[in-house]
Amino acid sequence: ELEQERYYFSQKEAKYPNGNRTKRTTNSGYWKTTGTDKKIVSPRRNHIVGMKKTLGFYKGKPPHGSRTDWIMHEYRLVYAETIGCTFPQIHNSIQ
Repeated sequence: ELEQERYYFSQKEAKYPNGNRTKRTTNSGYWKTTGTDKKIVSPRRNHIVGMKKTLGFYKGKPPHGSRTDWIMHEYRLVYAETIGCTFPQIHNSIQ
């Protein structure tokens, strides 16, 4: 069987307007976290620069969905340790 990897960049969508939980549903199912977050450590400075979360895909509606073979790794930067990194930014100016 051919294994394929795909990479996507997206902004997180909130599940609730005033909450911190992330919306991970689709038309055919949902992504559910498995295990604990893994730390991504900088080899040069030996400190945490990000986190990796593993998610499994379930067909159907929670909580009665059926697990599939699909997995996804979600990466996020840890802001305090990445101040030295430069990323393209959009600046809005109000005059």
